[in-house]
Amino acid sequence: MERLDLVIRGGTVYDGSGAAGIRADVGVRGDRIVEVGTIPPRGAEELDAQGLVVAPGFIDVHSHDDYAVLLEPEMPFKVLQGVTSDVVGNCGSGVVPFEAGSSGFAACIPARIPRRGTASPAISSASRPRGRAATSPC
Repeated sequence: MERLDLVIRGGTVYDGSGAAGIRADVGVRGDRIVEVGTIPPRGAEELDAQGLVVAPGFIDVHSHDDYAVLLEPEMPFKVLQGVTSDVVGNCGSGVVPFEAGSSGFAACIPARIPRRGTASPAISSASRPRGRAATSPC
């Protein structure tokens, strides 16, 4: 059997089905979980998870993170919370097409919205489409 890249040992594993957690090891090869249970061989890397929970990533189904993924593609603030999938485009908002999306969110975080083709991250509130209410969409 090919050696595992990572073995997470002795954590309480929740599989996402709603079943009670079980104490188990989790074996990873590449980017895939390939084994769950008692894993006797050592992995290239070992992680002691005793007293910790091992669970699949959470899906944030209503996030409003449309720009976050453009501003911080690694999304560390989500990953650190266990979120591995993020649904965007909620409430009729989105960043596609980019220019229209940028003007829609300018009032929310004007200093952080990138402008296409420039190094400046700012988009002024004056770039909002005509007829749009002056109140913040945030």
